[in-house]
Amino acid sequence: MDIYKLEPKSTKIKKISKETFEKDTGKLKPYYQEGKDSQYAVCPVCDNPISIIGLYNPKAKTKPYGKHYPKDVENLAVYDRHKYETCPYASRVWEDKTKSVKSSIDGTAKEIIEFMQENFDSVIRLLRQITGIVFSDKMIEKMIQHFLSAKGYAYYNAYIMNSAWIFGYMQVRVGFYGMIIDNSHPIYNALISHPCVKIENNRIVSNNKYIKPEFYFMLHRIQQKDNIKSEYINYYIDIDEKNIFNQEIKIDLPLFSKILNRKTEKTANDIRYLEMFKSACKKYIAL
Repeated sequence: MDIYKLEPKSTKIKKISKETFEKDTGKLKPYYQEGKDSQYAVCPVCDNPISIIGLYNPKAKTKPYGKHYPKDVENLAVYDRHKYETCPYASRVWEDKTKSVKSSIDGTAKEIIEFMQENFDSVIRLLRQITGIVFSDKMIEKMIQHFLSAKGYAYYNAYIMNSAWIFGYMQVRVGFYGMIIDNSHPIYNALISHPCVKIENNRIVSNNKYIKPEFYFMLHRIQQKDNIKSEYINYYIDIDEKNIFNQEIKIDLPLFSKILNRKTEKTANDIRYLEMFKSACKKYIAL
């Protein structure tokens, strides 16, 4: 992996680099230890210890990376074998083709539900940034209902920090006729290039006949290159079930971390989204 955090349960995630890691840790214990070639941090997914490999090897052909460390690191993190075995960054490369979910709500699924109840505004903020679509309340409500009824929180490859992407991935196809489109996002040009699409007051409408614009995500997967595992998902836009746009998206945990830890006050919209999610949980989930 090419990311790390400094303590379990934290949502502050950084890209691995010598400069960032030194600044974050001050070269103090337990991150640096005498007589050790590697340094130590915490896996952003499963909270197990990781060793940072190659941080001070300028001759290495690969960038520094994190690797799970199968022992406790005193004053840093306790090794949990079960969490390691279910961590996507510890497994071999894989591609999900089933969207299969667990039969019951385990510890991870419960953590995801609790996390989203407190941070659903950040989930929506990130998803809007990814999709280029400003969702209406009605649309968000429908997406919440589908996610909960489909038990998206119990998806096998879900964890707290990828939950925003998984919220989108577990949807089927989401219609977005009449929604506001971000004119700086790549989907804008793809949409206005379609002969039947018109953007009016930043909203997608029909140019001359009924259209059915939809977005969806597929192909959630882990890929490995030069010892670094990275997580991806594909984003698609269809008009009348014909694809006009697709994009490979790297699941960027540090980006979500920045949104989660932003300093600004929650807006009225943020508060409303949180209430919408919490209210739906009471209807669809029995913890």
